[in-house]
Amino acid sequence: MNKVKVSTEKGNTRILGLLGQLEKISLESALQDVDNVRHITSKLLHLVQTQERTKKDITAKGSTGIEVILATLENIHDLQTTLNILNILNELVSVGGGRRCGVLVSKGGSQILLQLLFTASKDSPANEEVMMQLQSIL
Repeated sequence: MNKVKVSTEKGNTRILGLLGQLEKISLESALQDVDNVRHITSKLLHLVQTQERTKKDITAKGSTGIEVILATLENIHDLQTTLNILNILNELVSVGGGRRCGVLVSKGGSQILLQLLFTASKDSPANEEVMMQLQSIL
């Protein structure tokens, strides 16, 4: 198992802990613990929305935070968790400009988001909130 890497300055231990929990759940239980994943992504979303430093830490060079988030998005089949992650990604790219978008693309985010868009478009009826979030990020 790869260790989650995020800048280790004081104050980043919370984000590091949450990403570590998310990665551990992803690897060990194949995301069977949906309530816990939902709770962790909700906390991450709150941190991203309220602390600019968290956005920088997740997308920093050498950080695996975005990879953990994308892997969870790719493997989860829970609507609320999917929305939490899409909101996290939207927060990351909306203010950070080109560099954060570049990180998302370089980690395979475009492919994962397009696959999710394709899958979501097949749902009947399509979930408008998921579709809007995906369109906004892409």
